[in-house]
Amino acid sequence: MGKRITYEKVVNFFYQCTDLILVSILWMIGCIPIVTSGASTVALYYTVNKCIRHGRGKTWSCFWQSFRQNLKQSVLITLGFLAAVVVFASDYRYMNTLGETSSGYANFAIFFEVLIFLLCIYAFWVFAHIARFEGTIKVHLKNAFLFAILHLHITIAVAVIGMGSVMLIMAVWPVLFIVPGLSVFCMNLFTEKVFRKYMREEDKAMEDELNLDYRDDYVGKGLEQMREQRRERQRRRKKSKKRVE
Repeated sequence: MGKRITYEKVVNFFYQCTDLILVSILWMIGCIPIVTSGASTVALYYTVNKCIRHGRGKTWSCFWQSFRQNLKQSVLITLGFLAAVVVFASDYRYMNTLGETSSGYANFAIFFEVLIFLLCIYAFWVFAHIARFEGTIKVHLKNAFLFAILHLHITIAVAVIGMGSVMLIMAVWPVLFIVPGLSVFCMNLFTEKVFRKYMREEDKAMEDELNLDYRDDYVGKGLEQMREQRRERQRRRKKSKKRVE
């Protein structure tokens, strides 16, 4: 039994690595029109959390389903972030040019560089929030800002992972085909601790039930028993949905 579980964990690890490569490629494709980069990031987070971490669904279908559902809202938010980045980048370039003659201007250039970095971290919180919760653009922006401030240690962890990922890609560019998915996987381990604090108990219970790993929880059980267990879980989910409706 122990050998079987170990073997299945090894196989599951390689499946996850394959899915991380696939979702990273899908994310890059989704970012080709830069205005859809936000929707692509939402889909990346959604797919990593649902499919790769918890084995619910197929990577390809999960990614494009989330991409389509959140496209309109994400594009509007992305346009706002892009406008801010253009303004900060222009100021940075201008101050950097003036900094050649005065160190004071160089400090201002660094200030705008830091602002761009912080904006990217905030953008990640916003798109992760969209992937996990429903709401208006105002709600996503407000809650993401509050999460980033109230859980500063998580924000720092996300920033460190993001910086490390960028540096790794710059040093060894072929890792670009797995680092986007892997970095969000690592960030997800931290941000989910925050998101789950603000979920209703019934929603958490339902999600925990959905996240039960079929292979780990039912190793050694008969096929018929497995099917019965799954049917029972489906009946419970249907009843829960009816109560919500």
